Amino acid sequence: MKQRFFDFINLDALGFSASAICAVHCLLMPFVITLLPVIGLSFLAHPAFEATLIVSGLIIGALSLSHGYLKHHHNLLPILTLSVGFSTIAIGHLEPLEEFEFLIVFFGASLVATSHVLNYRLMKHEKNCVH
Repeated sequence: MKQRFFDFINLDALGFSASAICAVHCLLMPFVITLLPVIGLSFLAHPAFEATLIVSGLIIGALSLSHGYLKHHHNLLPILTLSVGFSTIAIGHLEPLEEFEFLIVFFGASLVATSHVLNYRLMKHEKNCVH
């Protein structure tokens, strides 16, 4: 029997974990940014690190939720939640909102994590699976 990529890895678990890490990163960064150079973790405050988290979350989310939608549940709620989450993250990075960026981006990352939980639950309870 041919093994599929989705049989080897649970992308929803991976996506939820990445989103949770992103949310914690965004929430704690304003409080620990002064300590990072002292403990040798200054790379965590670099914009490239944050961009890597966002892009990897977007790729994992797109793969996981499109698979769930196309092959399992045909419910748009997880995809809409993911879209609103990443839109919220993008809005949080706008210059006029810089003072509240960590809260807005934390909320967006929480929505992304929620989209993976929704997708997982819908896939788990779907009885009319296409494959």
